[in-house]
Amino acid sequence: MNDLPFGLLAFVNDDVALLPSGLSDGERAQLVSVLTERRDAQRLDRLGTSSDKTLAKAARKALHLLRTRGAAPTVVPPRVYRVAGPFAEPPPPSWASIIDGRGERVVWYVEPGDAGFGIFEVELSETHGVVSLTAVDVSRKAWRDQLRIMQGSDKALVGEISGVHARVLFERAYRQMVEERRVPPETYARFHMRLQPTADELAAPHPLRQRFGVTDATDAELLAILDRPELSLLVPARDAITALDAAIGEVVNGAATDKLVALDAALARVADESATPHVRARIAERLLELGLLVASRHPDDVESPRICLAAAERTLDAARPAHEHPTLLGMFSRLVPEALRQELASP
Repeated sequence: MNDLPFGLLAFVNDDVALLPSGLSDGERAQLVSVLTERRDAQRLDRLGTSSDKTLAKAARKALHLLRTRGAAPTVVPPRVYRVAGPFAEPPPPSWASIIDGRGERVVWYVEPGDAGFGIFEVELSETHGVVSLTAVDVSRKAWRDQLRIMQGSDKALVGEISGVHARVLFERAYRQMVEERRVPPETYARFHMRLQPTADELAAPHPLRQRFGVTDATDAELLAILDRPELSLLVPARDAITALDAAIGEVVNGAATDKLVALDAALARVADESATPHVRARIAERLLELGLLVASRHPDDVESPRICLAAAERTLDAARPAHEHPTLLGMFSRLVPEALRQELASP
């Protein structure tokens, strides 16, 4: 049973309201086999209502077998029908985590179902595209409980995004993989058509640009934005950090008269050398995404998302060297320990 994917383990062990979907033949057989061995009539009964006809048929067959052995299933809840058209409920929001130092995050795309929500948990990477996808059906209460846990966590900062933007993020990651001739995970390939945005959605400006339009910020604001907890993991790429370490070593062991001046010059040089067009585009996209999460997590704070947008726009301005961009330079300078600066300032 330990070999079951995460989504299936959640169904087997945690919450009977979860309902797996998009499974391969092997995963269907494995799940039904585990539940049959456990004589878990309740969960088999839930699987018997699945929109996956192959899975539902196998579950009902296993359930019949358990009935002959004296196990009685629970009553299946009635289907719930919702209004469509202009009087329908607004689409549920999706959710996303902050982007970590490796350029990775998790996005939860949420769509309404008959008795709850369909949740697509997709792990995205700036370098690898789509890393994984787990699809489950979950009751509204179970999803509310899960959101409460996620929002209360100090380790995993999450924020609300639109379902359209979630699907745009998926498609961009998928197209990146196609361009690099890499194969997406099998689970994502099964749901790709279902998760695709329209051409208009894909071409639309980023939500922050739609909200603020053209904007700018002072140098002090562009530097202070790095103090936001959502931007705490906005750091240079690994090769840039390696170059920074080497440059700091040269300053510490060098013969410069004013080592603080030499350190600042080294920081500026490494920042400029690392700010290739590709790196600038990636950092700008991070700033836009992190600004979107700031806007979700702090609705009354209008300035911070606007400054994130301004930082992203200035990042894309190749005419300005990185050392003149407080956010880009600050990404490097905040990696220098204050104790080292004090040591270099000592006579």
